[in-house]
Amino acid sequence: IIHESRFQIIAGISVWFIFVSILSFCLKTHPSFRIPVIETTNVTYHGRSIVGVSRQTTEPHVAFGQVELICNIWFTLEIIIRFIFCPSKWGFLKSPLNNIDLVATLSFYADAIFIRLLEDAPKDVVEFLSMIRIFRLFKLTQHHRGLQILIHTFRASAKELILLVFFLILGIVIFAALVYYAEKMEVNPDNQFQSIPLGLWWAICTMTT
Repeated sequence: IIHESRFQIIAGISVWFIFVSILSFCLKTHPSFRIPVIETTNVTYHGRSIVGVSRQTTEPHVAFGQVELICNIWFTLEIIIRFIFCPSKWGFLKSPLNNIDLVATLSFYADAIFIRLLEDAPKDVVEFLSMIRIFRLFKLTQHHRGLQILIHTFRASAKELILLVFFLILGIVIFAALVYYAEKMEVNPDNQFQSIPLGLWWAICTMTT
């Protein structure tokens, strides 16, 4: 009972850090939490380096970097401890959830090193690549029995779900072709179905909403 209560406390702390990390990732994109900065880009023209375009952009508040640092320190310690006490190291490395956690944690350190080493590093690209940390939400399946049951249900019903998707795609293609030729046979200058791919998008939106 004591070991189980300790496990629940650690699991609760891990879930809390996951939510804080995801919340920080989302909030740092809000204009109210971003600081305006001016970036100067060096432009090379005929082999000469010229100080060129200056543009005003924004970057997250420093506090978000500190929050991410604290969260990733926890995630790093958690990965190391779980790997040390895992009975099967190969089984640990084969686990998809462990790989997601490892890649998400390494991406934080890679981004930090990338920005420090390259002064002209495109920060927008770095922020985009940090999106992989959202996949940490899959770790919640380790701590919630209902999510584990749901995953096992999807696995057991994989063939039926594939069959359902097949008939959905079949219906989308049929109705996309029908609406394309129906609009083509009528004189309509405002016809928006100029091709079957446009009809596919209409059919997808119609059948899935």
